[in-house]
Amino acid sequence: MTESQPTETETQSPRRRRRLLGGTAASVGLITAMLTAGSLPAQAACEESGQWLFSPETESAESLVSAGPPQSNYNGTGSTASTTFSAQASATVEASVSGSANVSLDAKLASMSATYGTSFSASLTAGLGNDITIDIPPGQTGNGEYGVYTVTVTGTETLYGPSCEAVESRTSTVTSPVRVGWNTWLS
Repeated sequence: MTESQPTETETQSPRRRRRLLGGTAASVGLITAMLTAGSLPAQAACEESGQWLFSPETESAESLVSAGPPQSNYNGTGSTASTTFSAQASATVEASVSGSANVSLDAKLASMSATYGTSFSASLTAGLGNDITIDIPPGQTGNGEYGVYTVTVTGTETLYGPSCEAVESRTSTVTSPVRVGWNTWLS
């Protein structure tokens, strides 16, 4: 059997132990009095207090904003043929906001990107020099349209009070470019 080592409090004199315990009791008494009197600092303030935040709620399907007229090529042969379409014009599409605008566009785009996992941008440009090649079956027409795809997101801007309660809410809609590319189809 092994003997246990005495604790630091056990090796101190009885007088020293009374002073330590007395000091601890005094501290507990002071904290209790402060709690009763309301003298302790209030709970940490709500991070959102006094701020407007945007919560995305609905996302539309992608829509193409064309950078020029659609291109077409008919295959009048008896076998599949390839055709290449080239961007004939460039276009810049910028994000737009309708409804409430208490939250900055950058903050809305960041919230939308985090919610939907898509990179929403304030502005995208579809430039010249972009080509795409498609196969066209016999007797059909290949079509292509180049531009910037956009998505529209509707959400709620909410103003939060000091206890994180919603004080005011307003609807806001953001249309944002998400990518540059081609839409091709057969007819």
